[in-house]
Amino acid sequence: MTKPAFGTRTTQEVASPFCRADELVQILALLDGSHGQAVFVDAETGMGASTLLREVARRVQDHGPLLEVRSSPVLKDVPFAALQAAVRPGSPYTQLTSVEMYRAVFAFFGSQGGPELHGGVPDGEPLITVDNAEVLDAASAELISGLVRAGAARAVLAHSSLLPLPAPLPELWLNGLAERISLQQLGPAAAHEYCQGVLGGKLVAPSSTNIRNAAAGSPLLMRLMMAEALAVGALRFSNGLWIAEPLFLPQGRGVSEVVQERLRGLTDKERNALYLVAFAEPLQRNQLAAVVGASTLESLRARRLIIDLPEQAGYLRTANPIYGQVVRAMVPQTRSRLLHRQLQPGSHRNFINEDALLRQTIWSLDSTEAVPESQLIHAAVQACRVHQTGKALRLAEAMKGPTSAVWAACLRARAKYLLGDYSGAFEALPRPVPGEGTVDELLRGALLRELIHTALGHSTAASRADAVKLREDGEVLARANEFEQESIRRRCTEMAMLVELLACSRDGRYSPMAEPLQQLLSRSPSPTEHEAAGMRAVALALDAERLTALGRPLDAREQAAAALKAQAQQDHSSIFLPEHVLSRAHSAAVAAGNWSEVEELLVSSAAEGGRSTVGYDGGGSLVRGLVLLRQGRSEPALDVLSLGVESLALNDPAQLHSLGTALAYYAAARLGREKTAERFALMQRRGPGMHLIGSHQRAFVAAGQEHLKGDGVGLGELLQLADAAHARGLPAVELNALVLALDFAPDKGTDRLLAVAGRVQGRWSKAMAHYSDGVGSHSAAEQLSAAQHLANEQLFSHAAYLFDQAEATAIIGRQGRLARAARAGAVQAKAAMGSGAEARGHELIRQATSVVLTRREREIAALAARGVSDAEIAARLHLSVRTIEGHLYHCYAKLNITSRSELTEVL
Repeated sequence: MTKPAFGTRTTQEVASPFCRADELVQILALLDGSHGQAVFVDAETGMGASTLLREVARRVQDHGPLLEVRSSPVLKDVPFAALQAAVRPGSPYTQLTSVEMYRAVFAFFGSQGGPELHGGVPDGEPLITVDNAEVLDAASAELISGLVRAGAARAVLAHSSLLPLPAPLPELWLNGLAERISLQQLGPAAAHEYCQGVLGGKLVAPSSTNIRNAAAGSPLLMRLMMAEALAVGALRFSNGLWIAEPLFLPQGRGVSEVVQERLRGLTDKERNALYLVAFAEPLQRNQLAAVVGASTLESLRARRLIIDLPEQAGYLRTANPIYGQVVRAMVPQTRSRLLHRQLQPGSHRNFINEDALLRQTIWSLDSTEAVPESQLIHAAVQACRVHQTGKALRLAEAMKGPTSAVWAACLRARAKYLLGDYSGAFEALPRPVPGEGTVDELLRGALLRELIHTALGHSTAASRADAVKLREDGEVLARANEFEQESIRRRCTEMAMLVELLACSRDGRYSPMAEPLQQLLSRSPSPTEHEAAGMRAVALALDAERLTALGRPLDAREQAAAALKAQAQQDHSSIFLPEHVLSRAHSAAVAAGNWSEVEELLVSSAAEGGRSTVGYDGGGSLVRGLVLLRQGRSEPALDVLSLGVESLALNDPAQLHSLGTALAYYAAARLGREKTAERFALMQRRGPGMHLIGSHQRAFVAAGQEHLKGDGVGLGELLQLADAAHARGLPAVELNALVLALDFAPDKGTDRLLAVAGRVQGRWSKAMAHYSDGVGSHSAAEQLSAAQHLANEQLFSHAAYLFDQAEATAIIGRQGRLARAARAGAVQAKAAMGSGAEARGHELIRQATSVVLTRREREIAALAARGVSDAEIAARLHLSVRTIEGHLYHCYAKLNITSRSELTEVL
C-alpha cells in the first residue's frame, strides 16, 4: 500500500512522541540512587503517565527482572488479579494464597535473570511498574508493598492524582521509602515541540498555543485534537508548514471517550451540575450552588472537572475548553432545554463577560426561548469579535424585529468579510432608503462598506461616491426629522469625511488628511452617538498612518496608543474593526525603530485583545519578520514570515497577505533560495490596502528581484519608488526604498540617505544617518563609532559592513588597536545575523591587506599567527631566522602592532 504524501496524512499516521524526558531522567536517577525503593507518579488522565511508565520499562528491561502490572477498575475487587495477569499472561485466573503469589512472583523474576545494570535499577535488582495503581486490588497492593519494604524489589507506580491509593501503598511514602513525581501540563515550549512531533513537521506557533490552551496542556487531548482536526480538514499542511484553524475544538469519538472516562463515577447531581457549567460557563458559583448544592460543586472541583475563573472570583468554568465542547455535544437537546429551565428565570442574562453572553444566548436559542433583540445584537457583535462567524450568521438570522434589520444585514456582511467572502459581504450590506430609518442605521455599515471596497479592489472613486451619497441621504433624513436636523447633518458629514479619509489612505494623499482629521478629533461626541468610539479609533489610526508616512513615527505612536484605547472603549453598538487599528499602530512602532517596543506592543495587543485579535495572528508574524529583516537577520525572518503568510492565507481581515509574501520573497532572495522565492512570487498580487503598506510591498519585491537577477532592474525600480515618494513628500517611504538599495550599493547615495533620514523621526532613521556618516568618512575611528551605534540599535547587517570598512581603513592607516576592535565588532554583528553571515564581507579586508603586505610578508605573518615559531618558519621556507625576524618586524610596522599575539586578531 502506498503511503500518503506528507501533508495529506490520515489520523492513523499521527505519531505519539515521548514528551516526558525530564521526568524520565528524574525517575531513573531516583531508582539508581539511595532515595528510596519506590517512586509514585501522580497525574490526571491524559498527562502521559502510562507512556512514561512504558519508557521506564524499556530503559531497564535489559538490565534486570522487570514485572509490568496494569490494573483495571473491573479487577479491583479480585485478589491478585492484576499480578496474576502480569506473571502468567494469557493464563486463566486462579485463586492463590499470599504465599503462593509470592512464589509465583519470585519464579517470574528468576526466569528473567539479566546482566549487571550500568544505569537505572542497580545490580539487576527487580523492578515492578504499576499502571493505574489507584485501582490495584488490595492483595496485589499488599504484596508489592511488602516486596518494596523488604528491599526485594523497587517499584514505579503511576496513579491518578484524584483518587486514593490502596491502603498499603501510601505507607511507603510515610515510612520514607518512596519519592513522588507529579506530571504537570505541558508548558508552551514543550507543547509546541510535542505538537510538531505528533505531526512530523513545523507547526505555526499560534496553532500550537491554541491546541495547548484548548487541551489544558494534556498530551493525550492535544494528540486527539490534532488527529480529529486532520480528519475534518481543520489542520492542513501547506508550503512546508502545518496550520490549524484557530477556533477548532474537537468533539469526535477519541476525545469523547477520554472525557467520558473522566466522568465515570459521577452522581446524577454532579453530572447535572457539570452540564449546567458547560452550557452557561462562566457561571456564578452561588447561582449554581442554589440549584445543585455547594457540596456537589466542591466534588466537581476536587475531581478537577470545573475550576474557578482566574480573572473573576466567584465564577466557575469547565477545566478546559475541550471538556465543555464534548459535554455540550453529548447532551441531547431535550435534556439541554430542561437544564436551561433549572436556572433561575432571567439568570442567563447576568453575563459576567462576553464569552458568557455569546454561549448563553446560543443556548437560549437552542432551548427555543425568546431572546431580546438587543441581546441577539450584542451576542452577534461578540461572535464577530472572536471570529465565530457561524454563530454570528445564526444570530443574525434570529433577528426578526423590524428595528434590527439593518443590524442583521451589517452583521451578515461582517461575518462574510471575515470568511473572505468579500462579494457576499458586499451583497449583504444594507441599502439605506433615503429619508427612512434612523441616523444610527444610516451610519452603521458605512465604514464596513469602505473596507469591503478595499478588499474587492474597487477604486477609491467608489468610496468617494459613497461619501457623497451619505451626505445626500443625511440631508434627506435631516429634513424629515425637524428636531434632530443639526445632529443628523453633523454625524453624516463626519462619517462621510472618515470614508473619504480612508480613500486618501489608499491613494497615498496624506497631506490633505490633516485638516479633516483635526476637525474630527477636536469634537467631543454626545453619549447617544453610538458609532463615536469606533469612528474615533479609526480616525486616530488614520492620523497615525499619516504621521508615519510623513516621517513622524514618534508622533504617530501617540495617536496609535490613543486609537487602541478608543477601540477598547468601543461597545457593541457599532461594528468592531480592530485589525485596521492594529496594523497602523504596528506600522508606526516599526517605523520608529524601537524593536523592544514593537514586541511589547505585539504582546500587549494579543493579551488585551484576546481572541478578538485571532485574525491578526499572521499580521503579528509579519511585523516580527519585518523587524528581523531590518536587522539583517534574513534566516529567522524567513521562518517567521513563512508562518505569517500561511496564517494570513486562512484569515486576512487587515489585507496584509500581499505584504507578507513580498517580505518572504525578499528574505528568500537575499538568502539565495531561488525556489523558495519563486514560490512566494507566485502568491504575489498588489495589495489593496493603505498606500504606506503597498509602497513597502513594491519596494521589497523590487529588492528581491535584484537579489535574484542582479541585472539592475530591481535597483532601478527602488530608486524610482524613492523618487516618487520624494515627489509626494513621503520621507518614510523614500527612506525604506533607499535603505533596501544599500543591499546592492552600500557606499552609494549616502548623501541622499543622510538627507532623508534627517527628515524622519525615530531610532531607525537616526541609525541610518550614522551609517551615512560612517560610509562617507575616511576616519577609522568615525567608521567604528558609527558601526557600534548601528550594532547597539541591532541593525547588524549595516553594522557589519561599517565594521569591515573601519577595519580596512585602520589597517591601511596602521591603527592596530582600532583594527582589532573593528574585527571583533564585525564578528559579533555577523554572528548576530546568523546563517553564515560571518563568512561574508571580508573582501575589503583581503584587498587592504594585499596592498599593505608583500606576498612573502603575508606568508610569514600567516604562519606566525598560527603559532609557528621563527625557527620552524625559517626551516619551512628555507630562509634564515634573521630574515624571518626582519620580515615580521616590517609586518608589525605596517600593521601598527607590537607583538606576535596581535597578528591573530589583525589577520
